[in-house]
Amino acid sequence: MRERMRSKSALLIGSLVTSLLFISSHSVQAHETGSVPSTSFSISNVSLISQGPFKPGDLVFFELTTDLPKDQFHFIQVAGECLTYAAEWHEGNERSYLNNARARMGQAVAVISSGCTDGEHTIQEVVLVAKDNTYSRLTGESANLPRYIITKGHFVSDPPSAKLRDSIILSSLSKSLKLARNGMVKILTLPRVTEYGQTISWTAIGNCQITREFGLSDLGGQVTANKPGKCSLSANTPWGSNLFHPVNIAVEVSVYSKNALSCIKNNSVSFTTQNKLSARGDM
Repeated sequence: MRERMRSKSALLIGSLVTSLLFISSHSVQAHETGSVPSTSFSISNVSLISQGPFKPGDLVFFELTTDLPKDQFHFIQVAGECLTYAAEWHEGNERSYLNNARARMGQAVAVISSGCTDGEHTIQEVVLVAKDNTYSRLTGESANLPRYIITKGHFVSDPPSAKLRDSIILSSLSKSLKLARNGMVKILTLPRVTEYGQTISWTAIGNCQITREFGLSDLGGQVTANKPGKCSLSANTPWGSNLFHPVNIAVEVSVYSKNALSCIKNNSVSFTTQNKLSARGDM
């Protein structure tokens, strides 16, 4: 029992640390924790909207029951076991994602992590910050917070003597792309898990950007570019596994002007700019 509690504590700490790293790498948004405990509103319940049991890569959605009107919500964070990052919702993001349905309803979104043991796990803390920067908080010590069942977790009680190889399937990724007539191009739809179910963390730098599917804490989404240049994509599996080796990849995609000419050689497509003026004009 004591060993199980230590394991759960380690998982929670790991989840909270990676959440902080994730938030700091997306500093375009402010994540206030609230300065003063509220005396005017409270959280009476948090509901898990998704249906379990859950496996790595599954999305989970949380909704709060509170006497604070939704138009006064500023920030929601739901921290728990086996989440890649704490589930979040932030004011002003209602149109920021590929699918904005959950954001418009004020639901916090997270992804189930592969770095987890099978069995029952629980939410451990819920925080709601109002627009006036006051906050209300629930913890597992003071409330009956949601519990959920995880299957196919990668932390096991009897690890094998040798880990297996794993991979990220990128069969749809092209190393050379041309902007469409509307001045944009879709580079990649991001998988949330590897071939064997490890949860993936993605970054994109250069002339490209990631738009998440359901929320900031989602691992899935789409990489797009709206001008010519280089797009550098990297992915890793930071949550650990007793079963498979970690996966780390880095690829570079070249994005060309919409006026670039297609060249086919050895069954592969590349592009070249038509002339310096047209390439420079679309930059």
